Amino acid sequence: MKNGETISKLQTRFTHIVNHLLGHGKTFKDDELNIKILNYLTRTWEPKITTIKESNDLASMSMKALFEKLLAYEHELIQQSHVEETKKKRKGIALKVNSSKEDCKESSSDDKDEENLSLMVKKFGKFLKRSKDRKFSKPSKKIKRNNNTFRCFKCRKQGHIKFECSIYLIKQLPEKKGKEDRKQKKKTT
Repeated sequence: MKNGETISKLQTRFTHIVNHLLGHGKTFKDDELNIKILNYLTRTWEPKITTIKESNDLASMSMKALFEKLLAYEHELIQQSHVEETKKKRKGIALKVNSSKEDCKESSSDDKDEENLSLMVKKFGKFLKRSKDRKFSKPSKKIKRNNNTFRCFKCRKQGHIKFECSIYLIKQLPEKKGKEDRKQKKKTT
């Protein structure tokens, strides 16, 4: 069997060779052909080869039946390899925790390290809360609005707010001057 060759390809190649030999007058028994096929398989097929040989049906088994059993086994091998590949992809990272009593009795420098670590974790948590573009949290649901959607309460026009309105600012100027004058009068008296 060639490297990477499937059973169906092996079957077509083997039957082609046997048919040419039969055309030249060479005859074969069923058990001879079956043994030749089994001997031609690679080591990955060893478990299946032994079960077929132990069944003692090689003489009565046709070449077609043998290839059907081999095709079924090949299908099982392919499924097993897919399962193993998915298990390898699913492997996660785990952190190892040491909880022996000797580790707990170590010097006070470990206590300081533990305090520093807890302080760092607290500061990191505060940093995440304050950061504006948080990658670790859910995106905010704030709706961005254009300036055109705002409406002034003073003049009822869109595009600005009351404190930016020219009418409001004109009315506020005399009031501010009056308040400033009153403050200056109070300071002088």
